[in-house]
Amino acid sequence: MDVRITHPNAPSNMSTPVDKLLLKNEAEKKTKYASRVINTERASFIPLVFTTAATTAPECNKFHKRVAELIANKRKEQYSKVLSYIRTRISFAMLKSILVSIHGVRDKRGRKEGGILYASDVAFGLIPEEESYECR
Repeated sequence: MDVRITHPNAPSNMSTPVDKLLLKNEAEKKTKYASRVINTERASFIPLVFTTAATTAPECNKFHKRVAELIANKRKEQYSKVLSYIRTRISFAMLKSILVSIHGVRDKRGRKEGGILYASDVAFGLIPEEESYECR
């Protein structure tokens, strides 16, 4: 998997419809990584492409649906609730990463020299720590 987030309202993307923009970004990722992953690592490659408005590319959407289906079957839960949970967690992770990149982290834990905590050092909580999908 490889993630790309694109901004459809950027000057370079204004003339391209969102669906074409997502497909173009998927194709770029596949061109760059797919053959290496498939041939060298003997694995499959799925480009996860999002817009800043949380629109997902077709393959990303298929991936989320398949993961939700597998989790729902394994845990005997409703597919719609699991899919909603996955999409919600991803949306919040994207928002958190945007806020960290704009404002930085205002926490004393883990700061590097000069008082800066880099986005790569922040845990975004994509891995659920609990068995439940309940919001708190």
